[in-house]
Amino acid sequence: AHLARGTTLVLVTHDAALAARCGRTVRLRSGRIKADSAQSKVTA
Repeated sequence: AHLARGTTLVLVTHDAALAARCGRTVRLRSGRIKADSAQSKVTA
């Protein structure tokens, strides 16, 4: 739905299973980016 509207949703979570459902994940450690990756397949 967000892609169709051209909007972005930022979700902050410690739940890896929930994060795996996102189209892109950015992992932080001590306030710095440690990983930035796009998911190859997004599941609903």
